[in-house]
Amino acid sequence: MKQTAVEWLYERLERMIPRTALYNIDKEEYFNKSKEMEKKQQDDFAIGFAEWCIKKRIDFFDSTEIGETYTINGFVSKYKMSELLEMFKKEKGL
Repeated sequence: MKQTAVEWLYERLERMIPRTALYNIDKEEYFNKSKEMEKKQQDDFAIGFAEWCIKKRIDFFDSTEIGETYTINGFVSKYKMSELLEMFKKEKGL
């Protein structure tokens, strides 16, 4: 599993700065910036997935006992949203 931006930042700070020096820097500022980066990454992922759905012509098909199902380019095969998300991740190498 990939690290979040916050985890990445903390790991880098610990490696670059001796432990005693960590207490003298403004960690709050760095963590706030990394949280902003993480939020942007999440937004970019959501936008990318939405654009992928539009490009692939993902359409709502029906609601069944297993949940809502979708089609790709109007083909008969039905997919759950979680399956579409996995396809997107695999295609993007995530």
